[in-house]
Amino acid sequence: MQIIPEIGIREFKKIDLKGANVIDGFSSVSPINAIAATYLVSSLNLDQIAALDSEDFPPISMIYDSKPKFPARIYARSDLAAFVAEFAPHPRLFRCIARAMIEWTKQQQCARIVAAVGIPDITKGAASEIYSVATTEQARELLSRVGIPQIRVGIIPGLAGVLLNEGRWNQLEVIALVAPIREGMPDARAAARILEMMAKLLPNFTIDLTPLYQEAERIESALKALRQQTKPMEDSISRVYG
Repeated sequence: MQIIPEIGIREFKKIDLKGANVIDGFSSVSPINAIAATYLVSSLNLDQIAALDSEDFPPISMIYDSKPKFPARIYARSDLAAFVAEFAPHPRLFRCIARAMIEWTKQQQCARIVAAVGIPDITKGAASEIYSVATTEQARELLSRVGIPQIRVGIIPGLAGVLLNEGRWNQLEVIALVAPIREGMPDARAAARILEMMAKLLPNFTIDLTPLYQEAERIESALKALRQQTKPMEDSISRVYG
């Protein structure tokens, strides 16, 4: 009998998030959304309001400022929330993570979820171009107004793809931003481009991206170092799931 993973959300403090935007910061296909969400949380000094937990997450504690933290967390202010995780969840967990994120977003009466995904650039075109997909006509009109090209035909992999499917099923606005990734180009630069596009989409979203562009390689190296520490636990989970 197949066991369906469960994702629990432990709330530390309550905040009114009605109408807020939610950012997906889970790594799946590439780490760009984790880099973008982590930089956003730090730059905007968002407050941790909750943690995600599951028997299928790596059994680790992330230590920041001498304080232990769950490896998957939610940070927020009144108009913005961000899911952040330093580990890459097994693909088997994508659906239950997406459903937990969708359910939480609806419970909080948030406006939409914005996810990002990096896809290898096989066209060798402009690596800085960001594309998009949305679940509702209203969101597609917004993308047109702000000038973010929309994918007509294609595939969105990973957690972002599941969020699009679940968002449409639940009649929730989900926008996926797609960044072409080139070999040898730091993912942090693509993350900076993603944040530029988010600034077009989201009201009251102002963030200085200069440090992210200037220190892209250092920021990416720091995240990879954390990922390397969690990898043994990720690998053990992968062996269990096959």
